[in-house]
Formats: sequence, structure tokens, C-alpha cells
Amino acid sequence: MIHTFKEYLWINEEITRVDIIDPDFFSTGQTVYEVLRVVNGKPLFAIEHYKRFVSSASRIGKQLPLTFEQFSSAITSLVIANSTTEGNIELLYNYGTPEQQKNIWLAWFIPHHYPSDDDYKYGVNTMFYYALRTDPQAKVKDVPLRDAANVIMKAKNLAEVILVDKAGRITEGSRSNIFFIIKDALQTAPDSMVLSGITREKVLELARTKGIEVIEHPVMYNNLTPFDAAFITGTSPKILPIKDLEGHSFNVENKLLRQLMDDYNELLNSFL
Repeated sequence: MIHTFKEYLWINEEITRVDIIDPDFFSTGQTVYEVLRVVNGKPLFAIEHYKRFVSSASRIGKQLPLTFEQFSSAITSLVIANSTTEGNIELLYNYGTPEQQKNIWLAWFIPHHYPSDDDYKYGVNTMFYYALRTDPQAKVKDVPLRDAANVIMKAKNLAEVILVDKAGRITEGSRSNIFFIIKDALQTAPDSMVLSGITREKVLELARTKGIEVIEHPVMYNNLTPFDAAFITGTSPKILPIKDLEGHSFNVENKLLRQLMDDYNELLNSFL
């Protein structure tokens, strides 16, 4: 389904009114997608998002027949057509079924929720969800997982649900990545187990630049006691402290956590 809160979207190289688009356009076939954030009319980390778009298509045995220029043009056109300089844009490529013999290239502003100042200051509540993406490294539409997560988060007033696999390993959030802090080191699941978000990649780059040890090994869901702090990363949350995970409390004032938050915000400011 198409969920948008702006008047115009981009489809197959053209700007079109949302209300004349069939909402079931990509209900069949395979779909890869990206979500990026626009700030002051500029897309954050556009080239990185484009490369992951291409990679996701490759993971399902497809080619993405879009150049970076086409990708960028869709974003610029949406910003201008909707007179919107802030928000999240979803870019989607649907490979139709052999019967349809038609692929669809779509982009639009999607509803977003950015954390409040209090969320960043005091941290947010999360809980475990026992599930795993079919292919964690490909950004492919997984509607049942996303819908189930949404129901849980709304019912329990949570910022995110954290995925745990059959072996009890914490992998990622339903729409984010997760990091834990143990002493002066970061710990997170390896790339092979997660959909590595662009924000996650930037956090890892910042950590290595600052000489912070990164332990790429999954945390077990029943062994949170050694960890001082935890946070999620993503397009909308940026770096967001976790206050509580399934009844386990973390230190939201952790020095390393706060330094990473400052460093990431500084990176964004320099980009803009």
C-alpha cells in the first residue's frame, strides 16, 4: 500500500498526484526500497542510499535500472513539487510478475515520526520480538513483520521492538539497528546478520575514527547485565538512547553514548 501525506509522488520519471495512483501497484512481484531523510531540502547521504538500493536489488537476483542521476532527480522533483524541505522519502522499485511484464519506479514523502527532545534526553522503551528477516542484507518489503511490529509498538507505547533470532541472539530493530556499550567499547551484531542501515555505517565510521573498539558479535537476549548502555540508529531516530529493554534499564547518560550522539549531529551539520 502507498502511505503518503503529501500531494505528489514520482512514478516512472514523472510527477503525479497521489490520488490517481492505484494503491495495489506493487502488491505482486518483488519490491526493493530505500528510505532517506531530507533536511533543508537536501537528501542525507544520497550516494550511500543509492548504493544500498542497487545492492538490495542484486541480493534478489535483479538489476536496478536506475542511475544515480535518476535517483537524485526523483528526490529533487518531489521536494519542489510538494514544497517540502523536511521529511522522509521512500524510493521503491517493483519488479512485476512475468504476466504483468511491467516494472514500477516510485518515490514519495512518507509519514514520519522523529523522536522528541525528551526521547533523546531520557531515552525510550523497547521490548523483544522473536522474529528474523528472510534476507537481512536486502532491503525488501517485509509487510507482515513491519505490520506486526507496528501493532505491538502502538499497543505498548514503545519506540521500537528489538528482533531476536531462534538462537536467542539480538540482531536489530524492526526498522533500526541496535548497539550496546560495554565499558569503552561498542558491541553490535555483524553485518551478515542485519540490514546495515546508513546511520549504522556512519556510527561505525565515527567509532573507528575516534579509536573506539567495535565488537561485531551478537548480544544474547538473556545476558544484558554486562552492558552499560544501548541505543538504536536509523534514518528518523539518528542515535536514540534506550532507557528500557524488556525490563532491563540502561544508563542514558553514558559518556560514550553522549559523545557519539554529539559527533553524529556534528557530522549532519557539516553535511548540510
